[in-house]
Amino acid sequence: MKQLFVFIRKEFYHVFRDRRTLLIMFGLPVVQILLFGFALTSEVKNADILVVDNAGDAQSTQLINKITASSYFTMKGKAAGYKDVEAAFKEGTLSAPSSFPPGSAAICFTRAKQAYRSSPMVPTRTQLKLL
Repeated sequence: MKQLFVFIRKEFYHVFRDRRTLLIMFGLPVVQILLFGFALTSEVKNADILVVDNAGDAQSTQLINKITASSYFTMKGKAAGYKDVEAAFKEGTLSAPSSFPPGSAAICFTRAKQAYRSSPMVPTRTQLKLL
């Protein structure tokens, strides 16, 4: 164990004595962090989407309008079916498809209601009686 500490101490002496090695070890990672921190982002902007609206109800239309108004997505239009989506993928004009199956609004509404009821922040009737 003592030999390991002697070896580590010797390497520290060598690194701090040589300016180039010190720059490579500490300077380059700092430069990379600064460059990549400003240059890279994981935010989605102007994604080309194609919508397949099989639901055709007011909720899906409202959601499509919100997607269209967003700056994150570029609406390429509405597709009649999944074959149109596949063709757009093959052409390379599509980033992501969006599909609304029949009855999707009812499914979302019931799931939201279930999540609301199971939330610990929503008081039950017995808790309200105690107040």
